[in-house]
Amino acid sequence: YGTGWKQKQFVDNFSTDLLYYGKTITPLRTIDDLRIVSDNSKAKKLILIVSLGGNGKEYIDELKKNSLKNDIIISVTLDSNNQLNSLSNYSLYYKYDSINLKKHWNSLTLNFLLDYLIESIITESKLIRDK
Repeated sequence: YGTGWKQKQFVDNFSTDLLYYGKTITPLRTIDDLRIVSDNSKAKKLILIVSLGGNGKEYIDELKKNSLKNDIIISVTLDSNNQLNSLSNYSLYYKYDSINLKKHWNSLTLNFLLDYLIESIITESKLIRDK
């Protein structure tokens, strides 16, 4: 789940990139999608959430439900303390490096982090398969 427009694009790209390796995830488009998954799914879930600030009340409330169900939450946020990181089983951080403080935040480190996560997933899957 991406909490903003740019984050949603990264989650969509992440999902598509995993398809090349036979791995699938379901990108959640809206907070309502996250609510439906939180309220209706009985299976244990792995939720990857990409957020700039990590403090959005709407998704924090939903993730609290997931945390109580012992779902695994991976957060990807700016390198700072925030509510999302405190709820997450695993927290990944990227640096804020703005080119233009008024209109643009540089996503280079976020892009690197998600590419590294894909490589890690594929490498781990290959190690498990080869055993």
